[in-house]
Amino acid sequence: MKNQLLFQLKSGLPWFGGGVLLAALLAFTVYEETPACAIALDSTNVMYRGIDNPVVILVRGVPEEHINIKTEGITLKKAGNSMHYTARASAVDEAKITISGGDLKPTEFKFRVKKMPDPEMYLGKRRGGAILVGEFIRTSGISAIITCCGFDARAEVVSYDVIYKGSKEETLKNNGARYSTEVKQLIDRAKPGDTYKFDNILIRMPGDGDKETRDMDAMVFKIE
Repeated sequence: MKNQLLFQLKSGLPWFGGGVLLAALLAFTVYEETPACAIALDSTNVMYRGIDNPVVILVRGVPEEHINIKTEGITLKKAGNSMHYTARASAVDEAKITISGGDLKPTEFKFRVKKMPDPEMYLGKRRGGAILVGEFIRTSGISAIITCCGFDARAEVVSYDVIYKGSKEETLKNNGARYSTEVKQLIDRAKPGDTYKFDNILIRMPGDGDKETRDMDAMVFKIE
């Protein structure tokens, strides 16, 4: 059996989505005459720091016990059967995986390593604009939703200011995502015509430093 290799990095699930991978698998299965290396990657070729990046490695023609996998800038851990791994990237700009074994010459794959993109901020199901007073009062805090990449990762809301403009102007600082008792009392005072601004929103993302925060755009709500 000739030596062939298929390596796949996917920035989302499912593992075997996409026609490109299907074509690669068919080629991998059919053509055995010449040693070859087939690669199927996602379109961005990116790993994200601080989360488990799904990785599939298929090696053909080399017994599993003879396969050597070396990494730079990441750590690999088995995830289920022998093909599936998770990769954790460290604070570098580029990661490498080198695979060899038997007659398979060392084959190197490089990946960009990036911070997770900013999440989207929500109050309930809204990001700003007009909101009915009853819906506004029923809210319990703000949330940071990671919408990219298909990963099961969460952002932490560290703090934010609530600026009330009605009969007078008042500003309260809130720690954490959920309203404090004092902020909830301010929210409950809402009436049509009032404006609430959620500003100075600080969040912490997976893979960022323990003391590193991101400053998110403000959300402004007009009470109806």
